[in-house]
Formats: sequence, C-alpha cells, structure tokens
Amino acid sequence: AHYYQGWAGWSKGLQGYGIEINQLGYGTEINQLGYGIEINQLGFGIEINQLGYGIEINQLGYGIEINQLGFGIEINQLGYGTEINQLGFGIEINQLGYGIEINQLGYGTEINHLGYGIKINQLGFGIEISFEKGSLLWYCPEM
Repeated sequence: AHYYQGWAGWSKGLQGYGIEINQLGYGTEINQLGYGIEINQLGFGIEINQLGYGIEINQLGYGIEINQLGFGIEINQLGYGTEINQLGFGIEINQLGYGIEINQLGYGTEINHLGYGIKINQLGFGIEISFEKGSLLWYCPEM
C-alpha cells in the first residue's frame, strides 16, 4: 500500500495491489497483476491495470483508467472521464463534463447527468443514460 499527499505521487506494483491517495497534485498507478485503487481530490489521476480490476475516483480534474482484463470503475464529479476495457465490463459515472467508455468484449454502463456521453461496444451490450437529453439509449450489436 502506498499513500501520497502532496504535488506528485507514484505507485508501481508488478504483483499484488496498490493504493494511492492524492489530495492535491498528480497521481499515477500501474499494476501488472492484482488490483489498484486511486483517489484524487484535485488534479489528475491515471490508473493502468493489466490483469485484475481498478477503481478510480476523481472529485475535480481528469481521470483515465485502462484495464486489459477484468473490470474497471471510474467516477468523476467534475471534469473528464475516460475508461477503456479490452475484456470484461466497465462502469463510468460523470456528474458534469464528458464521459468516454470503450468496451471490446463484455458490457458497459455509462451515466452522464450533464454533458456528453460516448459509448462503443464491439461485442455484448451497452447502456447509456443522459439526463440532459432525457433519453435512454440501449445499444445492442447485430448478431
């Protein structure tokens, strides 16, 4: 476990798990195997997981999360959120701002209260809710 408070934080774990907390500044976390949790109050947050799962929460600023295998959860109160999942499923919630989620295989859920929502699903199904437009989009690829 790693705890950082200040302008910059770096956490890298080849095997196991990593926890990183940044009140102000930047946060980067890389996990080859296992799981990672990253919380950023203000600033930027990047989390990459090769295998396992990742959780990233950003109150203000940007959030990027990439998962090769497993699942990822990303929550952004204000700002931008990007989540990419090669295999598995992803959940992304954006209160204000933009949300982009890409799922190669599996399913994804994306909720945007205000702003824009983009969702791409190669295989599986996707649910996207946009309260600004007041519409519910159910995407299912042709078999």
